[in-house]
Amino acid sequence: MIKPITQPNFFILGAAKSGTSLLYETLIEHPEIFLSPDKEPSFFCNHLDKHINSTAKYFDLYEEVKDEPIIGEASHIYLTDPSSPRILKGLFPDAKFLITLRNPADKAYSQYVHLI
Repeated sequence: MIKPITQPNFFILGAAKSGTSLLYETLIEHPEIFLSPDKEPSFFCNHLDKHINSTAKYFDLYEEVKDEPIIGEASHIYLTDPSSPRILKGLFPDAKFLITLRNPADKAYSQYVHLI
Protein backbone atom coordinates (compact mmCIF):
# COMPACT_ATOMS: atom_id res chain seq x y z
CA MET A 1 0.00 0.00 0.00
CA ILE A 2 1.30 3.44 -0.91
CA LYS A 3 1.50 5.87 1.98
CA PRO A 4 -0.13 9.23 1.18
CA ILE A 5 2.20 12.21 1.02
CA THR A 6 2.16 14.20 4.21
CA GLN A 7 2.38 17.89 3.57
CA PRO A 8 2.61 20.99 5.73
CA ASN A 9 -0.47 22.91 6.73
CA PHE A 10 1.32 25.91 8.21
CA PHE A 11 4.47 27.91 7.59
CA ILE A 12 6.55 30.20 9.78
CA LEU A 13 7.89 33.19 7.87
CA GLY A 14 9.62 36.23 9.25
CA ALA A 15 12.20 38.91 9.08
CA ALA A 16 15.72 37.84 9.97
CA LYS A 17 16.45 38.15 13.71
CA SER A 18 12.73 38.43 14.48
CA GLY A 19 12.20 35.32 16.58
CA THR A 20 11.51 32.59 14.03
CA SER A 21 14.05 30.30 15.73
CA LEU A 22 12.50 30.84 19.14
CA LEU A 23 9.03 30.21 17.74
CA TYR A 24 10.26 27.04 16.00
CA GLU A 25 11.96 25.75 19.17
CA THR A 26 8.85 26.47 21.24
CA LEU A 27 6.35 24.92 18.84
CA ILE A 28 8.43 21.80 18.18
CA GLU A 29 7.90 20.84 21.83
CA HIS A 30 4.12 20.73 21.46
CA PRO A 31 2.77 17.16 21.12
CA GLU A 32 0.20 18.10 18.46
CA ILE A 33 2.65 19.95 16.23
CA PHE A 34 5.19 18.44 13.85
CA LEU A 35 7.81 20.74 12.40
CA SER A 36 10.28 19.63 9.77
CA PRO A 37 13.56 18.60 11.41
CA ASP A 38 15.34 20.94 9.00
CA LYS A 39 14.35 24.35 10.35
CA GLU A 40 14.93 26.24 7.14
CA PRO A 41 14.53 24.05 4.09
CA SER A 42 13.66 27.16 2.04
CA PHE A 43 12.55 24.81 -0.73
CA PHE A 44 10.03 27.23 -2.23
CA CYS A 45 12.51 30.09 -2.51
CA ASN A 46 13.62 30.32 -6.12
CA HIS A 47 16.81 32.33 -5.74
CA LEU A 48 18.71 30.19 -3.23
CA ASP A 49 21.07 27.31 -3.80
CA LYS A 50 19.27 24.77 -1.63
CA HIS A 51 20.31 21.50 -0.01
CA ILE A 52 16.70 20.30 -0.27
CA ASN A 53 16.63 20.34 -4.04
CA SER A 54 13.87 17.95 -5.06
CA THR A 55 10.21 17.51 -4.29
CA ALA A 56 10.89 14.01 -2.95
CA LYS A 57 13.53 15.32 -0.52
CA TYR A 58 11.19 18.07 0.61
CA PHE A 59 8.33 15.72 1.41
CA ASP A 60 10.77 13.30 3.08
CA LEU A 61 11.06 15.97 5.79
CA TYR A 62 7.57 14.91 6.87
CA GLU A 63 8.00 11.14 6.85
CA GLU A 64 8.19 11.04 10.66
CA VAL A 65 4.75 12.61 11.11
CA LYS A 66 2.63 10.36 13.28
CA ASP A 67 -0.80 11.69 14.12
CA GLU A 68 0.04 15.35 14.72
CA PRO A 69 -2.73 17.47 13.19
CA ILE A 70 -0.50 20.52 12.77
CA ILE A 71 2.40 20.07 10.36
CA GLY A 72 4.73 22.84 9.35
CA GLU A 73 8.08 24.30 8.53
CA ALA A 74 9.94 27.49 9.32
CA SER A 75 11.83 29.31 6.58
CA HIS A 76 12.15 32.99 7.36
CA ILE A 77 13.30 33.73 3.80
CA TYR A 78 9.80 33.07 2.45
CA LEU A 79 8.76 36.48 3.78
CA THR A 80 11.25 38.43 1.67
CA ASP A 81 11.43 36.23 -1.41
CA PRO A 82 9.05 37.77 -3.96
CA SER A 83 7.77 34.47 -5.34
CA SER A 84 7.55 32.27 -2.23
CA PRO A 85 4.24 33.48 -0.76
CA ARG A 86 2.46 33.05 -4.10
CA ILE A 87 3.96 29.58 -4.58
CA LEU A 88 3.05 28.50 -1.05
CA LYS A 89 -0.51 29.78 -1.29
CA GLY A 90 -0.92 28.13 -4.70
CA LEU A 91 0.36 24.73 -3.56
CA PHE A 92 -1.10 24.80 -0.05
CA PRO A 93 -4.27 26.93 -0.33
CA ASP A 94 -5.55 25.99 3.13
CA ALA A 95 -2.22 26.53 4.91
CA LYS A 96 -1.85 29.04 7.71
CA PHE A 97 1.05 31.47 7.89
CA LEU A 98 2.71 32.66 11.08
CA ILE A 99 4.73 35.80 10.41
CA THR A 100 7.22 37.24 12.87
CA LEU A 101 8.30 40.86 12.71
CA ARG A 102 10.51 42.99 14.91
CA ASN A 103 11.09 46.64 15.62
CA PRO A 104 13.74 47.65 13.04
CA ALA A 105 15.96 49.35 15.63
CA ASP A 106 15.94 46.25 17.85
CA LYS A 107 16.62 44.07 14.83
CA ALA A 108 19.59 46.20 13.78
CA TYR A 109 21.06 46.04 17.28
CA SER A 110 20.55 42.27 17.44
CA GLN A 111 22.24 41.87 14.06
CA TYR A 112 25.14 44.03 15.25
CA VAL A 113 25.58 41.97 18.43
CA HIS A 114 25.38 38.78 16.38
CA LEU A 115 28.22 39.95 14.13
CA ILE A 116 30.66 41.16 16.79
